[in-house]
Amino acid sequence: MPFECYFFSGPEYIGVTRDATGAGFVAAGYPAPISDWGWGSFGENGIDAALYSGLKWYFFSGNEYIRVTRPETDPVPRKDLGTVDPGYPAPISDWGWGSFGENGIDAALYSGPVDYFFSGNEYIRVTRGESAAGTVDPGYPAPISDWGWGSFGENGIDAALYSQTKCYFFAGPSYIRVTRGDTGAGEVDAGYPTTIASAWGWGSFGANGISAALYSGQTVSGSAPGGPVSGIGNTNPTGDD
Repeated sequence: MPFECYFFSGPEYIGVTRDATGAGFVAAGYPAPISDWGWGSFGENGIDAALYSGLKWYFFSGNEYIRVTRPETDPVPRKDLGTVDPGYPAPISDWGWGSFGENGIDAALYSGPVDYFFSGNEYIRVTRGESAAGTVDPGYPAPISDWGWGSFGENGIDAALYSQTKCYFFAGPSYIRVTRGDTGAGEVDAGYPTTIASAWGWGSFGANGISAALYSGQTVSGSAPGGPVSGIGNTNPTGDD
């Protein structure tokens, strides 16, 4: 069943209805300004990372983050995207990661019982629940090069997207698709890296890079609507992305 994903680039974002693979379709009304989320000054110039965590969503910008409680059901496209919990924004240092990520998180990846966070050329794996900071697993931080991606992302990952049986990682104008389980690096699918512009069909949005990507966990009843919307051409709705 299709589900919603969100992608951020500069001060804008898009909502995309898609399956585990395939570019999907950009919902009507996008791109839209991040200010639509009603966060005040937080993230108004961009979001660095976003994390699905059940009924909680986390967003990182600079050295701060917010936690958002979202409704269990809401219409598509989703303009009512939940409420920032009391006490936020808060410093990333609250997560207790020491020096890792204290100046910012570049990407975050939900992965079932664990989450992954990327900062610079390193990453950590964290075992946690929906709303607790959790515990950094032994052996981390570790270099991104451990994932075996060659030169891709060796200097950092801009965004990461959980997509059920697949994960996507973005670096500059390029991205890779990885088949993997809940833990472990998995295997980069054949034909990757490739460019964002050539595969996802978003026109100028994100062509030079995606700053954050969010799996919402919210399925969409019925099939994704067909055809380009919002002036964005969805040139590859069902093929490999």
